[in-house]
Amino acid sequence: MIALALLIWSITFHPPALQPEVVINQTEAPILEPGQEVKILSWNLQYMSGKNYEFWYDRLDGDGPDIRASKADIDQTFKHVAQLIIEQNPDVILLQELHDNAKRTDYEDQLQRLLTMLPAKYGNYSEAFYWQANFVPLPQIMGSVGMKLAVISKYKLGDALRHQLATS
Repeated sequence: MIALALLIWSITFHPPALQPEVVINQTEAPILEPGQEVKILSWNLQYMSGKNYEFWYDRLDGDGPDIRASKADIDQTFKHVAQLIIEQNPDVILLQELHDNAKRTDYEDQLQRLLTMLPAKYGNYSEAFYWQANFVPLPQIMGSVGMKLAVISKYKLGDALRHQLATS
């Protein structure tokens, strides 16, 4: 049991308390002016799974019937998300539960895919993992997990710093 615990610990993400993150900015991105109004969109995307599922973690007893979304549903959700962002035209977008290198979504970097579907004005962004593991031995996962938070902006972003929240 101890060996299994050590193995799991060794293949999971253990970030420092403060971790600088990469910021990507377009060279011609405008700078937000002091006092300027901004429109913010915040969205938990549940890794683009859509609303057609009740996953194992959605129930207290862990007995949800679904393990993963179909590729077709993920593709459709990507289209709907990109369309809504374009229609709403927010200045800043805060996204939760984007997958990157996760078995459940075929190892795709979902932020990069979404960025290709948006207008070029949304070329300023930063991202941070909040759950990352090379292998999770739960029967419902049995593979890699990578979940991110992301900020996308029409305006130039400054520094990005990931803060590790208390785990107890």
